[in-house]
Amino acid sequence: MFSFSLCNIQFEYRVIPVLIGVERSVAAENFGWIIRNLDLIIMPAWDGQEKSLEQITHALQALEAVA
Repeated sequence: MFSFSLCNIQFEYRVIPVLIGVERSVAAENFGWIIRNLDLIIMPAWDGQEKSLEQITHALQALEAVA
C-alpha cells in the first residue's frame, strides 16, 4: 500500500510519511531509495514525541491548504 500511495496521482499531497521508533538509517536499509527521497517525520517510540506531533500537525495543515 505504501508504494501504491506514493506512485498514485490521486494521493498526491495526501501522504505524510512518519517513522515511529525507527531511525532513518535503519529504515533506509529496509525500505531502500524511497526513504532517502522523502521528507520523513521521525517519531520516537516512547519519550519526546511532542516535536514529532507538532511536525505532523503542520503537515496536516499544509495538506488542508493544498486541498
